[in-house]
Amino acid sequence: MEALTVQYLTDRQLAARFAVGRTTIWRWTQEGRLPTAVRLSPGVTRWRLCDIEMFEARHAAAEAAETAATPAPR
Repeated sequence: MEALTVQYLTDRQLAARFAVGRTTIWRWTQEGRLPTAVRLSPGVTRWRLCDIEMFEARHAAAEAAETAATPAPR
């Protein structure tokens, strides 16, 4: 049986992934807009890749539902 490997992302990696600055990543985290970060040790905070992927999937589904609910312009 293989152990699952958890992958982590840094604030720099998240900023690149979402095309925003690192400050925005920390602000979104404080606001609860991103999944909770994991403190691996003092001064080392990361986000689980699986949490970010679930967040992206939920966000995409919500956007799709909103787009489908919006009537097309005439």
